[in-house]
Amino acid sequence: MPIFYFIHNLDWGNNLKDGVRNSRTFIIGVCVYILFFVVIQNLQISFGGNERFDTLKYGLLLLLIADVCVMSYLYKRQYNRLITEELGKEDETRYKYDENNRKYVSVPIEEKLDKELHEFEVIVKHEEQQKEIISNIEKQKQQRMIDKETKNKRDLIIKNKNYIRAILRIQRFWRRMLYSPPNGIFYKKSLQDFNKYKNQIQK
Repeated sequence: MPIFYFIHNLDWGNNLKDGVRNSRTFIIGVCVYILFFVVIQNLQISFGGNERFDTLKYGLLLLLIADVCVMSYLYKRQYNRLITEELGKEDETRYKYDENNRKYVSVPIEEKLDKELHEFEVIVKHEEQQKEIISNIEKQKQQRMIDKETKNKRDLIIKNKNYIRAILRIQRFWRRMLYSPPNGIFYKKSLQDFNKYKNQIQK
């Protein structure tokens, strides 16, 4: 008896969604086939008769293959696509599910092109946004470098200005100490030399 086919056509579970019902059919069917195989294997170990039990196992294998083929055909007839489509990622560009008829229908070429065009526009827009973000980051980076350079120049100018002020103050200080009358050192010495020379002339 085809186990998958029998479980799939049971009355209980008709209110389930198609995906849940198919999953239930697969899981219970596999468990039943494994149970039959284990029973046959244990009987072979207990009672011997390798050829008879090997025949039962081969028959069970052929029944499984026939069951899978029938369910694949029913799936194709019911959902309008191969059962192997369930094993991969859902390809919405090839099929879409019709809720009313409960089957998959091929997506029209116009709809495929519109969807691909929309996806392309989204990708282009995303790339443009990325380029804009990168450009803004570069501008901010350049602006920070310019601000840093300007600040360094300003700090250098202020530092040099302070040095110049200090030098000028030192120059003024020593000018007063050396040359400014009446207490400048060189001024006093020049005055002494002048007085000395004057006295010599008068004599």
